[in-house]
Amino acid sequence: MNRSGAHAGIRAAAVILTLAGCGSPTGRKSEGPSPVEAIRVEVDFPRQSATTTRLDNGLEVVLLENRATPLVAAVTVVGAGSRYEDVETSGASHFLEHLLFNGTERRTQEQLFDETDRIGAFNNATTGRDQTTFMMLVPAEHAGRGLDIQADMLFGSTLLLEKFEKERGILIEEIGKDSDRVENLADQAFQEALYRGTPYALPITGTIASVRAMNRDRVFEYYKNRYVPNNMTLLVIGDFRTEAMLDLVNRTFGTAAPKPLHGLEPAPPASIDRDVIQIRRGATERAYLNVGFEAPPLTSADYPAFAALAGLLGQGDNSRLNQTLRGGQTPHVYEISSFLDASRDFSRLVVRAVCPPEADMGAILQTIVTELKRFITLPPSPPELRRIVTEMRVQDISREEQLHYFGLYAAPLLANADYEFLRDYTSRLEGITPQDIGQVARTYFADAHYVASAFVPAGSPSAAGESPGGGAEPWKTTTLPNGLQLLVRSDPASPVFAAHLLVRDRAMREPPGRDGIADLLHHAMLRGTVVHRGPELADALQAIGATVKAFDDPSIPYDDYYTSPAYSYVRMETVDDYADEALRLLTEIVRQPTLRDEDVTSARDELAAQAEEAARQAAFQGRRIFTEALWPGHPYARIPAGTAETLRSITPDEVRAFRDVYFAPGNLVLAVRTGRPADSITALIGSLWDDARNPSEFRPLTLPSTPSPTAGAREKMGKQQSMIYEGRILGAVPPEDRAPLMVLASIVSGDLAFELRERRGLAYVVGLDASVEGPVGWISARMGTRPENIDAARSGLRDAIQGIGSRSFPEEEVTRAKNKILGQRLMRRMTRINQAYFACLGQLNWGDPNADTAVTDALRETTPAAVSRAASAYFRPGGILTEVIIE
Repeated sequence: MNRSGAHAGIRAAAVILTLAGCGSPTGRKSEGPSPVEAIRVEVDFPRQSATTTRLDNGLEVVLLENRATPLVAAVTVVGAGSRYEDVETSGASHFLEHLLFNGTERRTQEQLFDETDRIGAFNNATTGRDQTTFMMLVPAEHAGRGLDIQADMLFGSTLLLEKFEKERGILIEEIGKDSDRVENLADQAFQEALYRGTPYALPITGTIASVRAMNRDRVFEYYKNRYVPNNMTLLVIGDFRTEAMLDLVNRTFGTAAPKPLHGLEPAPPASIDRDVIQIRRGATERAYLNVGFEAPPLTSADYPAFAALAGLLGQGDNSRLNQTLRGGQTPHVYEISSFLDASRDFSRLVVRAVCPPEADMGAILQTIVTELKRFITLPPSPPELRRIVTEMRVQDISREEQLHYFGLYAAPLLANADYEFLRDYTSRLEGITPQDIGQVARTYFADAHYVASAFVPAGSPSAAGESPGGGAEPWKTTTLPNGLQLLVRSDPASPVFAAHLLVRDRAMREPPGRDGIADLLHHAMLRGTVVHRGPELADALQAIGATVKAFDDPSIPYDDYYTSPAYSYVRMETVDDYADEALRLLTEIVRQPTLRDEDVTSARDELAAQAEEAARQAAFQGRRIFTEALWPGHPYARIPAGTAETLRSITPDEVRAFRDVYFAPGNLVLAVRTGRPADSITALIGSLWDDARNPSEFRPLTLPSTPSPTAGAREKMGKQQSMIYEGRILGAVPPEDRAPLMVLASIVSGDLAFELRERRGLAYVVGLDASVEGPVGWISARMGTRPENIDAARSGLRDAIQGIGSRSFPEEEVTRAKNKILGQRLMRRMTRINQAYFACLGQLNWGDPNADTAVTDALRETTPAAVSRAASAYFRPGGILTEVIIE
């Protein structure tokens, strides 16, 4: 679930949105024109003009020409969201959003997706509290077909029963994943406290119970009552002529019949007339505090000034709360922000803080109240107000460049106000004075009450007297007779089931000249098993709402944290209700893949093409040559994904033979996070692997214990970018140096970024990493720069790194780096699947699934003296020995 603003800095009008990931088509063939009201209102918009009108069937239409890009976005806002639901129908709007991508009277689901792809369109939807929004982004020449697809989805969907059941499983999986993120649990607890007893307290996705009980006929009735043109607004923005587009809209959307609307307006929640404090306990390593205050509705004249106040309070590093609670040597919070949860009838100012586990929630809450009241006696200075208004205005203008995102942000305003509000908002912001801020502060905060909700670690002093939320058992470690190492951790606080299978020693196990065979195996084995062939496997996984990941998706940048020469993986997530079937399918995928010749060959050709494309990139070639120089003659010098040459040399028979050795039980570590009892999970896995033998004795990969020899390479590719890599194998790193080395690397990266990128403008990317696997560590720095700057960049990089060993490390700098690392570690360990992953790494590298927790504890205790010791030990003069330059 994402929280986004509406428009016009409308952080200002932030509302809850859920991106459903429904990505593709649907349409409606024109039946002839429908009359349009004769009166059209021409309105001004920054740098553009808009036309608003209403068709005879009640559809409100906003046409906004934007010739900056040859695209058209059609954004339809439907008055259907969680505010129109009750406990029994909770999640119906979101369920329906998914269903509308499953086929219409004129198009099957496959035809919808195919037609969308053929016109190069992006088709998606999102459900919020007040509305469901459908977004179609299409090249301008295909605008007619795009509108036809969207209209067909909105008015002609069939909601077939088999599709209904399929989507039910997907939605249960989505709810399970949401509940696995601590911040989502904290947010939902706050919504329930803030809007108790009203539909506004319901989760947008519904609950597992409500989705399981959802009836197709009732959802279909909901669809027929809500998805009518007089309950919709269509915003079309992009490269078109208004007259032609109005005719097109008329032919595609104008034929749908209107219908009277009944019972669509729930009463607003009661006013906050007393202070309410709610504390929940659970499995979390950070504490979360949400506080809600009364705020003016969108229709109030006070709204723009109040929106600016919300920005001044908690938007950006210079905001008052950030200065008060994040400044200083020991911050009281990791993050803090404020925004408006806005509606036509009411709004709430929300302050959200993410805190250390030992934080004093009462003191933080009091600081928030004090800062709000301070606006009464100390309104912003004119420059302070101008900065926030300018930031909000720039955000508005920049959103217009991404047409569909502009529609996404505009949707809550179109559902709660009208286009005129959207049009005039920026000019209203620019008219605000410091006195206006002081006046709204007096009106709303002189005697303010609040609703506060804290989500804190079990056993935290902040939760004294509260009933426990259930703690997690430690990892239960078992080695099966065949050698498979099993790690199970049980915790009833979440219904999510997560299993991470780690396969040891990817690079060492690959035969010579067959680099990438493990990656090829992982791609091919998901294409069918002995039990479930081809699409049957996908159907079986979908039936339990399971997601499986066995390799990186190259289309998603910057998310590949798991590709390593040390191991490969298979990750599976669902909910505990389907744990038994999930484990059976996971075992089946690993132990019984068919690996047909055609599947292996097809996967091999795809990967070889990707490898060829990657080989043309300077960054890829730099990494390849650098690893070969850093690890001469070692398996770590191999490319996990392989090269086009090595991949094309691999035969299907070789892949099948490799599977038997690579997936031998003694080469596997399986970690499971679940709410089910650990003993029952262990017993099930034991039975699933009982007949598996271990044909290959496990031979642990050893890393060099001495520094690598001096090496270097310089290669010309004639690219627009150059890459510089510097590094060194450190040899044995004692346990007490691991955390200080991490802190040191973070400080060095910050120094490099400031000096070489921000001050001297020599780099678009620069940084340094420190890695430790088992007892052995290494450091590597990389820098991207223009070819003409390469000598200056190389000199600057070397000078900066060589000087680290002799510099001092003030306590404030060390504390800042520690908090940054701890925050990043916490974020990556929020989900159960990643907790299982890090347990596997602990078992692989140190023989202890809890080793990752020990590193976190050591980070908290790291001192400036320890960092200085690491600097002198690992950044001594001449210590950076391996260098690669690609230009």
